[in-house]
Amino acid sequence: RAQNRGSRERPVFVGHNAVFDWAYVAYYYPHYGLSNPFGYKGIDSKSLAMGRLGLPWTKTSKENLQQLLSLPEQDPARIHRADYDAWYQALILKALLEKE
Repeated sequence: RAQNRGSRERPVFVGHNAVFDWAYVAYYYPHYGLSNPFGYKGIDSKSLAMGRLGLPWTKTSKENLQQLLSLPEQDPARIHRADYDAWYQALILKALLEKE
């Protein structure tokens, strides 16, 4: 549980355009009486791609990063399913963090 973790062990919110997703997380946790385990800290993979790859914001789509980072093609039948999107965003994050 997040409450029992030290500050270094707190989960990190990661998203592709994280500001958009975080707004929902920040609203719904307290709406249902829960504390937000992420706080206000997060990693935005679009911003990370800008820095790591020298791209403008408009070139950081998942489709463009898929090609630039040699990632597997997205499954059109599973796009916009939470579990699949989380998995694919993890692939993007991993590739960006490993990029020299």
